[in-house]
Amino acid sequence: MGYDRGKLEALRRKYGESHGGEMFDPKFQRVADKIFSKTGTRLAPYSGIPTFLAAPYREIAADNPDFGDLQVAMIGVPMDLGVTNRPGARFGPRALRAIERIGPYNHVLECAPTHELKVADIGDVPFQSRYRLETSHDDIERRTNQIVDAGVLPLS
Repeated sequence: MGYDRGKLEALRRKYGESHGGEMFDPKFQRVADKIFSKTGTRLAPYSGIPTFLAAPYREIAADNPDFGDLQVAMIGVPMDLGVTNRPGARFGPRALRAIERIGPYNHVLECAPTHELKVADIGDVPFQSRYRLETSHDDIERRTNQIVDAGVLPLS
């Protein structure tokens, strides 16, 4: 691919006077309309309370859960009692929430999933004990069943 002055001039005519916030692809414009404010800004990915995929946080009671209109509930499972000499999985949910993301756009799906669906990070599985594997499994199953029984898709 060599230099082509005609193509360069065509690109300059099309994009030369545009600004950084201008969208030329309707797919990107549709997503941008959902994630940017009227002034053209959005929260920096490193600001605010860290949640999985920067989804809104929603506290859901463990004893009497009300998932409201949620379609997807993101939930962490910080537990590594089932391994020997390789702890660390318990830190996974926190690490995933804290990691900085480039943006909410999914290039394969051509959308911003957390803006297309009613999604919330509902925190971690509420464990009764962090020392008993069998009760931890019961807690994971109980919380997952609460989500599914409410007609919500669990994502962990």
